[in-house]
Amino acid sequence: MSGNEGTKKGPEGSGIDEETQLLTVPSWKRTLSRWRRSFRRGWKLYKQSKAGLLGLGIMLGFVFMAVFAPWIAPYDLDFLAPQEDVFKSDTVWEDIAANASLGLDDPMAENWYPPVGVSGTERLEQILIFTDGGHAIRYDVDDVALEGGRGLQITGNTTFIIPENITRIERTYFIREHFTAYAGDTIYELTYDNMAIRTEVPLDFEPIWYSNVWNRWSPQNNVGEYLQCFCNETTLAMYARIPPNPNYGEFRERRFYEKVDMDDFNETNGTRIIGEPIMLNVPLVVNGSLMVVPTDEGIVAFFLDYNRTGTRVRWVAIGDPVWDITYEEIGLEFEREVIPILDRPISIAKEDPSEALGKDRIVLATDSQFIYAVHRQNGSVNWSATLVTSGMRNPRPLGIYPTFRGD
Repeated sequence: MSGNEGTKKGPEGSGIDEETQLLTVPSWKRTLSRWRRSFRRGWKLYKQSKAGLLGLGIMLGFVFMAVFAPWIAPYDLDFLAPQEDVFKSDTVWEDIAANASLGLDDPMAENWYPPVGVSGTERLEQILIFTDGGHAIRYDVDDVALEGGRGLQITGNTTFIIPENITRIERTYFIREHFTAYAGDTIYELTYDNMAIRTEVPLDFEPIWYSNVWNRWSPQNNVGEYLQCFCNETTLAMYARIPPNPNYGEFRERRFYEKVDMDDFNETNGTRIIGEPIMLNVPLVVNGSLMVVPTDEGIVAFFLDYNRTGTRVRWVAIGDPVWDITYEEIGLEFEREVIPILDRPISIAKEDPSEALGKDRIVLATDSQFIYAVHRQNGSVNWSATLVTSGMRNPRPLGIYPTFRGD
């Protein structure tokens, strides 16, 4: 019998006994061998279960997408999102033709203002452009079929002579359709057909900022009024148009105009207006008829003073301040400095669907990322929020405007 007959062979039949193998095989190989055996046992279980194979496939799919996502994505690896939304739009070109018979000898020498769109019941029908030199051109617009869809086409134009120094025109529908035009210290109402002067209202001062137009007139509400206010740094003015009330035998609309100086009231003495006011005439609520004005010290709400007999309006005027709140008071509420932006610092808003009448809050935009809201009824502080943007840090808004629910 050989002297090796009692020796225990290793697992591979290598002739190395188990004790010698434990001393000579590295520990990482032994660990790898144990993992291999565990993997084989697990794989046998997965092969016996369809749900297990499905789960494994989903997991491997996630791993693949995570690793190769930059090459699978439909955009370039260096793609940068645009800072502003980009929309495709139709483009219409039209030369401004001279009209010597109306004094428009050199259109390029005129100072043209942004166009005004005139829409019908379904689409844009006309485009109006005008100058402060006393000319306006109205272009007829048609909706035509184009390759790949539909587009706009200018089909004709008409030139008009209008008052000079007009810098703002708004299409208005109050009892009848016309244009409201603003020229320095004068308001004009121009007829819709030929833009002739129908009414001229002297303001006795030159506004810088104009409010929204509060126009509640409609064929169904034929006693609804037209209201607007405007201002410069020191003066606030109100313009009201009251339709004829057939219940009292009236046949012509009436106009009321009044202006006040900010120094006329104790609450606003020494303050200066810094931006556009807001006109409100929400019916059936407390302090629903207001002119809200941003000043260099805070927000002030003036009462819109109606004198009525039943449903008949005898006059409309600017009343006393109803409430005021300073920017310092708003800042103390949230322990931060509040500095309003200029020109368009306030707007109206409806926050909750339960507010059936809406416009219950005045929203203030500041030169930081914060906006604030105060209650329309009494000027008390309501809430503060932070502007969220994707492309800039600490945004400074240029203006704040109402949503479709708040205008």
